[in-house]
Amino acid sequence: MLLVSACAAQPGGAPAPPPLPGMTPVPVAELVDAGSSGLTLNADQVEAALLAPTDVPAGWTQPVNTNDSNEAGERLDSATFEPASCRDLATADSPTASDVTDSTRFITTDQHLVIELVTSWHDDAATRTIDTVHAYVAGCPTFTVTDSVVTMTEHLSETPGPELGEQSVALHSYATVGGQTAAESHQVVVIVGRVSVTIIATGRTLIDEAVLDQLVATAVAKVRAAG
Repeated sequence: MLLVSACAAQPGGAPAPPPLPGMTPVPVAELVDAGSSGLTLNADQVEAALLAPTDVPAGWTQPVNTNDSNEAGERLDSATFEPASCRDLATADSPTASDVTDSTRFITTDQHLVIELVTSWHDDAATRTIDTVHAYVAGCPTFTVTDSVVTMTEHLSETPGPELGEQSVALHSYATVGGQTAAESHQVVVIVGRVSVTIIATGRTLIDEAVLDQLVATAVAKVRAAG
């Protein structure tokens, strides 16, 4: 599942970004890309790999009521995309029953919604998700989504991805309604073996990049530790 901001929903190692207040530091050694080829996780390991309250800044909360996210998902399912092909690109390579996937979400003190998805794929689909993001941005740099509430224009562009995992990609999205920006999002995908780690951060403005960098680094380190 790829980014639709208003409806939210590389080789080598890198030093860990500095920890932020309330966040657990990530040792640099855990970020070195070594021995992760072919990594797979079972359901318990995927759950253990998800970001926990101790991994995020102090004051962030985890929403208990999922009715809003369910409603947003239903709206997106029934929405009309123009061009229509952008719906297929946005939902390409979604997990199947043969894959193990889990997610978590947080609300930041600035009212950003942060979603993490960790999927252990049964085949090479993990690396295909990188190609899917490239195809999504190339094929749909601008498109409209009309649901039961509003018509939004989405704008997509790739941004430099983190030097983590075997492959990575990042994109920026913003949605406009009536010519005004309604929401902005960052999405980062990192591949570790057969596991994909996706972080999506959506809000009225973009989340602080230092926070995003630390979230991604922590998420990747937890996936490696879980395996």
